[in-house]
Amino acid sequence: MSSIFAKAVDFNGGEYGQSLFYRGTFLETGKIALPGTPDKEPRIAVAASMVLGSRDTIRIIGTHLDHVENSPNRIAQAKKIYSLLKNDKFPTLLAGDLNDIPGSETINIFEERWTSTYDKTAPEFTFSSHSPERKIDYIMFYPASGGRYLIKK
Repeated sequence: MSSIFAKAVDFNGGEYGQSLFYRGTFLETGKIALPGTPDKEPRIAVAASMVLGSRDTIRIIGTHLDHVENSPNRIAQAKKIYSLLKNDKFPTLLAGDLNDIPGSETINIFEERWTSTYDKTAPEFTFSSHSPERKIDYIMFYPASGGRYLIKK
């Protein structure tokens, strides 16, 4: 299995950020620095493109957006990811803790382009892990036909 790691911040003698794992070889990988104010934890997205067994090339983006309620940083982070990928020529999967609920401005920004995989009439809650009471974690895909990459054959 191949893996990539993109550091967001140094922490306690180590570092943390975002990782992606793939049973194959990545074609291209990168880190996307996301906007935020200097007093907040830096946020990033990790990106990778790969060729699947079907010979299709896809891109995967993983991220963890700002967690502060009503955060202008989170909106700016969503807009940056959206703008960087709006002309992407490859089918793209976006996955991560977007730290906002269905119907919020953050999720609406992403859903202008990507199709969400959750049931909008009854979204499964993902936070908190002990007693989930809201949805903040998502998997989305683009174009609409890109959902076929989520189905294991």
